[in-house]
Amino acid sequence: MKKIYQITGVFIILITLVAGVQAQRGRGQGQASDIERELIRRELQTRISTERRGNVTVRIETADSFYVTNREHEIRGRAMVVVRGSREEQVTYTAVINSQNRRLNSLNYQFDRGIYNPTPDYNRPQSGVVRTGRYQIQLVATNRMLAAGPNNTVVQSSARNTSNQQWDIEDAGNGLYYIRSAATGDAMTVRGGLRSGSTIVLSRGQYNVNEQLWQIVAGNDNSFFILAGNNLSLDSPSNARREGGRIQLYGRNEGTNQRFRLTLVSGYNDDYGNRPRNRPGNFPGNIPGQGGSAYGSGQLTWSGRVDNEIHLEIRGNRVTERRLSGQPTYNANYRFSSPLPQTNLNVSVEKRQGRGDVDVIQQPSSSNRYTAVIRIRDRDAGADDYQIEVLWDTGNLQGNIPGQGGGAYGSGQMTWSGRVDDEIHLQIRGNRVTERRLSGQPTYNANYRFSSQMPLTNLNVRVEKRRGRGDVDVIQQPSSNNRYTAIIRIRDRDGGADDYQIEVIW
Repeated sequence: MKKIYQITGVFIILITLVAGVQAQRGRGQGQASDIERELIRRELQTRISTERRGNVTVRIETADSFYVTNREHEIRGRAMVVVRGSREEQVTYTAVINSQNRRLNSLNYQFDRGIYNPTPDYNRPQSGVVRTGRYQIQLVATNRMLAAGPNNTVVQSSARNTSNQQWDIEDAGNGLYYIRSAATGDAMTVRGGLRSGSTIVLSRGQYNVNEQLWQIVAGNDNSFFILAGNNLSLDSPSNARREGGRIQLYGRNEGTNQRFRLTLVSGYNDDYGNRPRNRPGNFPGNIPGQGGSAYGSGQLTWSGRVDNEIHLEIRGNRVTERRLSGQPTYNANYRFSSPLPQTNLNVSVEKRQGRGDVDVIQQPSSSNRYTAVIRIRDRDAGADDYQIEVLWDTGNLQGNIPGQGGGAYGSGQMTWSGRVDDEIHLQIRGNRVTERRLSGQPTYNANYRFSSQMPLTNLNVRVEKRRGRGDVDVIQQPSSNNRYTAIIRIRDRDGGADDYQIEVIW
């Protein structure tokens, strides 16, 4: 009897541990603790008081916690700032907290009075399969466009190339997106709750509202599913596939009535100042950065108050500050003469002000998505004001353009192996592979090897299965619309998992 109790106890502990791990592996939405809320409140109050040169009071309204890694989690929410005891202004914030020592790693905020970013941030890093931009959304089943309809409805209508058929898709982080009408500025919203049959409407955009957060998943023939809630899809009801027909939320069924084509509208800018649909169609014009101001000499000037150590991650025309130790950075500002080119090159840094050390610890390359990393170390007590200049001169670019001179243009292949259960997507870009699990257990023993990096240009890839019992196919070819990413689908329909080996060839 004692052994039975012991075995039962061990079994209960194992179930608890597995449940905890699975909870972490999901998006991990929950509420921030009181300690974390107070940490954010104090930091917001200190920073805003400094900016306003007067005391303000901050009150945390919402604080949703999201799992990032075993060491960090992200907290997003809204806060109310009371100025001079009466006037109130609303702030949305995103904080990253060290889960082990409860220290604030970073904090970003903006005054928005309850509206999420009214202008798409075209420089925001991509977290899903689609990049921020203005798109036309076409329903595969009817070839009609999604449009802003009467009475704030979302409908399907014949293509007219008008603003009510254009949508600003903005990366919201964690693989989710906001979708906003270019004509009205209102956000695509689920009315009636996240369940089958709910109607899709337009309403005022709000920060981090589940009914306005969408997941975009690659489907067949370069199409996409647009999902909300628990695997519910944007859907055209069978009785509404007509001009002006309504759009609803419905259980995902893989049909053409749930698949959409996304087409970038001419004039979209990425974080290098490029306009993909305006480039010439010939092969060289498809190389990211060619034909614009992205190549040549340039510089970035950055200033801020630094305590201890930070890293500046520079990509395109954007700088991200990552605090490694010490207090948060204050009064940070930067200015580019032109975007940092999307190519292999060497940057240098010159310190104009500050008592500590400044150096380049990572040069831009295809392996880090053409990101330069600058380290600032202030070893003395307290903080100090810094100003630095980051310089580059590409000179003769022949051979530096991504894919040129290094064998990236021409034939090549990537070999991938791993143990797959149910369905995964392999997202291949440059010389990196990202595994995205759609269903089943996590992938084990995954390895890959490139003969040369896949070119950053429009091309066709094919896949050959060397081992494994399921289906393997290409569901998305590299193009400017998906940042030159190939997506391979592996589906293992039988019970349990199986070992796979594939070759992707271009």
